[in-house]
Amino acid sequence: MLRLDTLREFSYVLPKMRRGLRLFSLLAILGFAATSAAEHEPDHRYLVIGYVRDGAGNPAGRVEVRAIREKTGMEQRARTDRDGFYLLVVHLHSEDLGDSIAVSANGTSLRVTAQFDPLDLTNHRGTRVDFPGNEARELAELFPETLRLYLAQ
Repeated sequence: MLRLDTLREFSYVLPKMRRGLRLFSLLAILGFAATSAAEHEPDHRYLVIGYVRDGAGNPAGRVEVRAIREKTGMEQRARTDRDGFYLLVVHLHSEDLGDSIAVSANGTSLRVTAQFDPLDLTNHRGTRVDFPGNEARELAELFPETLRLYLAQ
């Protein structure tokens, strides 16, 4: 049986663990859990990030989001966190510029076109796709700042 002071200690440590877990999860997604050994390099991946909200604008947690690379049929899946945030890693190379990716959540989908500078081999490549209610919106211009904020947590 757990003692009361053990539970108090755990409730104090848990919020601090969440931050470390979030960073570890991103590293696992970007590197260790990659489907290819080279996927940890920015020029071998395309990130699709965003938020899912319900009809009232509230974060929708535990929602499955999918990205299907239309050229290959390869599918990536993720679940939103409690803030409605998700991150998907699609395996793309520089020569895949312009490829179509179908992104879907809650029965709504949107086709996005992979846009990036194929000569830039260091910066993250990707886009932001939000699902507010029953629609989908690409917000590519918000990708860099959204990713920066996510990584800073």
